[in-house]
Amino acid sequence: DVRTLDATPLGEHEVAALLRGTVAPPAMAGAMPVEDDDFRISIAGAQEKTALAWIDGRWCLPHGSTPTTHILKLPMGLVGNMKLDLGHSIENEWLCSRILAAYGLPVAECEPL
Repeated sequence: DVRTLDATPLGEHEVAALLRGTVAPPAMAGAMPVEDDDFRISIAGAQEKTALAWIDGRWCLPHGSTPTTHILKLPMGLVGNMKLDLGHSIENEWLCSRILAAYGLPVAECEPL
């Protein structure tokens, strides 16, 4: 039923493990196992990221047709043959969104966590 939210609440350590799993193979990250029958759309772009649902004041891993509400991105780190440090890419993206909003352009609401 598309009117029903189906999601697993996550604790702080589970969210951290999930984020570690976005940049490392599951065996190396200690990430939570993801059910094989759950369909999760990948999110395009160069940055490592995952999507979760914020439900009733908690991060949750959505299942089935339950939509995500937030995209969690990680810093890009060293790129370009390790010559360019984009370790502050999250803060830069947030600042650029604020500048665009100040000029009246529509931007998605975002904030560094």
